[in-house]
Amino acid sequence: TVPTNVANNYWLDVYFLPGNTQLGWVCGFNAATVRTTDGGNTWIWSRVTTSQNPMLESIHFVSPQIGFTSGPQGIWRSNDGGANWFDISPPNVQGSLWGCYFKDQNLGLVVGGGCGGPQLYYRTTDGGSTWSLFQGNEPQSGMCDLILDQASDTGYASSSGVIWQSTNAGQSWN
Repeated sequence: TVPTNVANNYWLDVYFLPGNTQLGWVCGFNAATVRTTDGGNTWIWSRVTTSQNPMLESIHFVSPQIGFTSGPQGIWRSNDGGANWFDISPPNVQGSLWGCYFKDQNLGLVVGGGCGGPQLYYRTTDGGSTWSLFQGNEPQSGMCDLILDQASDTGYASSSGVIWQSTNAGQSWN
């Protein structure tokens, strides 16, 4: 059961850890996340700590302890299974952020922008301490989500009407 204080929340993404489907996380409106350690029978609430009340669009864990969640106002990391979150947002973000995906605890991406501006692909190789930026230029195509193949350097991202591909672990996109 979902805690009553968030039972009526709008939930936007769900992720269960491959290899251990007892561990799952959900994110959504009001900076809220919930996590389960028993395959969804019970859920524990936590909240991204921020002065804003962000909508969390995407959630992804690379281990039982290390995970990431993102939305228009930024990206956050948890080192304790989703109980607590801290801001690792790229500095001077040029637009809203949306989906995130991490190949491991260090290599990850978060996408944003589009719909009137460039598509933004922020990439980190140190778990969110520093970020590099690749920009796409597809008019009126907002970013949504992305994934990196665990066995190769191939990645895919979606934006309004466009599928993007990377063959170098997110350093560049076509």
